[in-house]
Amino acid sequence: MSTTFSPRAWAIFLLVVAADVLDLLSTTVTNVAAPTVVRDLGASWSLAPGSARATRSRWAPS
Repeated sequence: MSTTFSPRAWAIFLLVVAADVLDLLSTTVTNVAAPTVVRDLGASWSLAPGSARATRSRWAPS
């Protein structure tokens, strides 16, 4: 059984994959930058994303 997809289906598939990759990249950048932003602004750790709260002892100001 052979299945062929139209060019429109491929375009939609690639658009969904691109959006997913950009979402993953955005989340990664946020989680990496959060501890520094929280520390520099002197904000409450309750405002930090989950990964920053997990590393609070390592990043907490002394």
